[in-house]
Amino acid sequence: VYKRQDVTSGGMPPYTYMWDFDNDGVWDSTDQNPTWVYHTAGEYTVKLTVVPFRCVPKTVTKTITVASPGTGTPGYWKTHPEAWPVDEITIGGVTYTKDVAIDFMWENKSKDVTYIMFRSLVAAKLNLLIGNDASCIMDTITAADEWMATYGPVGSGVKAGGKTSPWRTGEPLYLELDAYNNGLLCAPHRS
Repeated sequence: VYKRQDVTSGGMPPYTYMWDFDNDGVWDSTDQNPTWVYHTAGEYTVKLTVVPFRCVPKTVTKTITVASPGTGTPGYWKTHPEAWPVDEITIGGVTYTKDVAIDFMWENKSKDVTYIMFRSLVAAKLNLLIGNDASCIMDTITAADEWMATYGPVGSGVKAGGKTSPWRTGEPLYLELDAYNNGLLCAPHRS
């Protein structure tokens, strides 16, 4: 989120303000003190043109750096619904509303490993959607989504034990998602 306080001086009021927050040549705001939300970490060029009444316009260009928001664990996401950037999420080809997904994240059915995979996959997808680097985890997210499509949906009763348990292929995916969600891979953890 970028907030700017106007410090205009000189010229004759009233002033006209023109903000370009994404450097595309299109004015994004004409407010004096606007707020702009960047959804991805990175460097951005912000341009402000102020036109005083009957005077020459003045343009100022600044580069700002937006830091990565940091990853959240399933525990974070299930207790911070206001931080979700979406109202629905698709896991294993099934679309869940935010409320239903959060309800499933609260379930403590440890003998059914689809709940474990579901929680970690939801968190990883939300961490990606808020702008965290996911270059190290995209293949795992895709594979975990395929695993849920094959052995899910959540609540399907998949058990962890046995030589033929699907969890033998699911657990390594879960462990990598867990490491990502805890900030141990390519994106830092929330501070």
